[in-house]
Amino acid sequence: MSNWGLWGGGGYTDVLGNVPASSRGTQINRNATINTEGTWTELVASTAREYQGFVLSAVKAYGVTELRAPQIDVAVGAAGSEKFLLENITIGGINTTTASAGEHILIPVVIPAGSRVAVRYQNGEISAHLNVLIHGFSSNWLLPYGFHRATTYGADATDSGGTKVDAGAVANTEGAYVEFSASTTNPIRAITPIIFHSLDDQTIESSFLFDIAVGAAASEVVIVEDIPIVTSRVEAAGPQVTPPLPVDIPSGTRLSVRARCSVTTANSRYLDVVLLCFD
Repeated sequence: MSNWGLWGGGGYTDVLGNVPASSRGTQINRNATINTEGTWTELVASTAREYQGFVLSAVKAYGVTELRAPQIDVAVGAAGSEKFLLENITIGGINTTTASAGEHILIPVVIPAGSRVAVRYQNGEISAHLNVLIHGFSSNWLLPYGFHRATTYGADATDSGGTKVDAGAVANTEGAYVEFSASTTNPIRAITPIIFHSLDDQTIESSFLFDIAVGAAASEVVIVEDIPIVTSRVEAAGPQVTPPLPVDIPSGTRLSVRARCSVTTANSRYLDVVLLCFD
């Protein structure tokens, strides 16, 4: 009897930006001005092959005691001519020494063979810096073929956070919808919600369920229901990142989010949300 693997054959995974000598990824330094993009840092000069997708790993650099919700860009192209693969991907939960140390985010977007890959980021902390690496995969076990574009909704460059969604003053009851786009720029075939707490005002433990909806105000239709999040007193929320969820949303669609929460305390009943959308 043949011994066929579950995923088939022919797949490869390459790491970009690892630094074995220090057991870390590539250190990315922020701008001297808070909430301002730093310079591009190269992870690889030329990719060995085409990747149908990749995993972006961003972790708090050694010795950094505080790093609030870094906002990351990933690009391909020659130095000075970078083209975005991802823009303003905010990763929450890298807040304090007691909070989460980082995230791994699955990105189903193609990186062409022979590409220079570079990363930059911004943050609301003066001394913060970040370690980043990427695992590119060439197998098509995840998708028939990777997407070619990522569009971000809800990122707030003024504070390197996301859009705040308030669950409202009634416990375990949906709050008001918060609009993320009045008219989506591109069609959406998959969506990754990133939900986090970006500030120092988390006061008590709480649990949330988030809905993503489409449609006009007061006529919203839920397309992704009850994404669970739990927060703690150390400003961490988890799970931070949901894998890409398949949807079918045409361009020009209004996109919104609402939440319910187990508590009604003002500083503990809202979280920041960023929607990473693929087509």
